[in-house]
Amino acid sequence: MKLSEKILTALFVLLAGSIPALPQFVLEHPHGNMKISGRIRAAYNYRFNFAGDDNHQGNRFYLQQARVRFGGSLYEVLEYDVHLEFRSYAEVLEAEDIRLTYKPSAMFSVSVGQFKVPYSRQRVMSTTKLQFQSRPEVVYGFMPGRDIGAMIHLQTLDGVYQFYSGLFTGNGINVKNDDAEGEPLVVARAEFQPLGQLAKTEGDIERSVEPQMLLGGNMAYSEDADYSADKPEYLRTIPGKKLLYGVDATLKHKGFFFTAEIHRADLNPQVGVDFVAGGYVAQAGYYFPHLKLEPCLRYDVFDPSDQIEHNSEKSITYGLNLFPSGHQVKLMLNYSQHLKKDSKDSQGWKEDEMQLLWQILF
Repeated sequence: MKLSEKILTALFVLLAGSIPALPQFVLEHPHGNMKISGRIRAAYNYRFNFAGDDNHQGNRFYLQQARVRFGGSLYEVLEYDVHLEFRSYAEVLEAEDIRLTYKPSAMFSVSVGQFKVPYSRQRVMSTTKLQFQSRPEVVYGFMPGRDIGAMIHLQTLDGVYQFYSGLFTGNGINVKNDDAEGEPLVVARAEFQPLGQLAKTEGDIERSVEPQMLLGGNMAYSEDADYSADKPEYLRTIPGKKLLYGVDATLKHKGFFFTAEIHRADLNPQVGVDFVAGGYVAQAGYYFPHLKLEPCLRYDVFDPSDQIEHNSEKSITYGLNLFPSGHQVKLMLNYSQHLKKDSKDSQGWKEDEMQLLWQILF
């Protein structure tokens, strides 16, 4: 990171708390509208080193996200959404979402373009609405966050029942070369919200008067002959057949929030033996309205292969969130403990980290 960028990021971290929530810019047209919004998430990371470890590369200021968004509607039945991300390390502006949705009614819609694959509630949810600064490894390890494809969304008028089904390339975000000999990624997700529609946020800073609950399940299948992504995710790095499935549950009431997800993948690689990957995550928090504070706790486990002993990745993350202006202006403090893959290692916990992040949405 350049010196000027370090200085700007540090100033942002120090001063962001005094900035009020900024409104979105809206352009109206007889046939539709455009909303211009964005986000800046600037952070500082500190890594606790053990004796003899002189690697201080993890101690740094950085911009986690700097994004602008253009979204709106056209002719009452069309919606569009474009997210552009500034990659500071590469000094480029890159597309995140490029999505066009046809929505003739509140119960049915069809989307095409590049957007989030409907698999796992935490994976689909915006990072700006999460309780922690980043998702756990078990969520990142199972499904690309964004891909090119098409998706159908069905729901009842009250939103209690929702169903998503999509067909994607399976290559992930902004991949230049397709897996021409592979098969498409097929995804389906169903949600049941028996106590009413749940907001797409983690935590309960609204302190819901009535309890709210969501139960979800997802399944995906793909068959890849090659992986050509510049940064392939774990389950796409092994050519072969993959069957993924998982369930999740969320509950919130009067400031209390709990969510958990369980994931599993059956893999049949072209070379080598079949194996199973899996894991789970559970987290909870409580919001104190007078202090505008939310302490939270997360535990997650990810086992990349049942054929290798002592390779599970386990983490405990402690969080404290301050909400000067809701999710619009938020300060997040995380302390993470990462357990070594080899459980027999006498040193035990390693690479403990502390992250401080400011978020501003406009």
